[in-house]
Amino acid sequence: ELQLHAQAAKMEARLFTYPNLFVNTLEVSVEKGMLTLRGIVRDPKQKKRVEEIARELAGDSPIKFNLHYRIQ
Repeated sequence: ELQLHAQAAKMEARLFTYPNLFVNTLEVSVEKGMLTLRGIVRDPKQKKRVEEIARELAGDSPIKFNLHYRIQ
């Protein structure tokens, strides 16, 4: 599980510094042996992009998404 915590921290840092992806409300944690990504995104396009990048960064590690849309 320590490896998952290190992976969560690395994923969070990468998402915050990813070019053209401005989402400052993301949090990556480890829950029940699974990476969990939660936060607020602007729209479905941004949600899809965040999920794609996170899956790529997660590799073979299980990941769960808990993303919500910002109320305009």
